[in-house]
Amino acid sequence: MYDRPANLADWLAMRVVGDGLQAQTWESLVEAMVQESGGTAHGTVRSEEEDLGEDQAARVEDWVKAVIADRKRSQHPAPGAPRKEQERPGTASRSFGAEATL
Repeated sequence: MYDRPANLADWLAMRVVGDGLQAQTWESLVEAMVQESGGTAHGTVRSEEEDLGEDQAARVEDWVKAVIADRKRSQHPAPGAPRKEQERPGTASRSFGAEATL
């Protein structure tokens, strides 16, 4: 997951409430997947966190902006433009590019 606070109040809320809530949600999701699959977990749920450098953060933001723009274009094509067939949810290709690391 990638997050970036918009301002100081956002940063404070993200650190005080968001971090714990995100960790709890992740652990619950993994535990539910193990239970639904009928499997067993070998140990506790583990997670890893990494702060992106400015260059990496800029690349992620550029990628997110491009994805949003593409989705807007596909949902609202220009008048007279041929309409692309919509992909079903869950079938979309997820290419992050050769250099993207998420």
